[in-house]
Amino acid sequence: MLNGERVMNTQCDKCPLKGKPLIEGTGAVPARYLLVGEAGGYHEEQTGVPFVGVSGERLNELLRLAGIDLGECYLTNVVKCRPSSKNNTPTKRMVEACRGWLEEEIRMVQPEVIITLGGSALKWFSDRKLSEVHGMILEVMDG
Repeated sequence: MLNGERVMNTQCDKCPLKGKPLIEGTGAVPARYLLVGEAGGYHEEQTGVPFVGVSGERLNELLRLAGIDLGECYLTNVVKCRPSSKNNTPTKRMVEACRGWLEEEIRMVQPEVIITLGGSALKWFSDRKLSEVHGMILEVMDG
């Protein structure tokens, strides 16, 4: 939820997922960490919350191992609805339709660190391939 209200992106009309339940970002605002996944799955679609179910349990475990407090995080996805594809991989058209959502979340959250989870999330922020930078820290100088 952006600024406490459900916001409808003007690009939703152009998205093949129009009409599907929204999976909106959640967490601290502002937040030290912005965690960005690709898109929600079944459990996320049912609750409207990113990273619940098995993916949420695994993420929480990894955050604990990294010494990151979930209370310092804002969780979201590049695509705000569950893709219809079997592997939940968003298409370029879906990503573009949701671009305004993520841009607004970045402005609102003002993170110190952005953690991308998956190839679609990395591609949103960088031209690099996931296989080239997996597990690396990339510095972005343009804010």
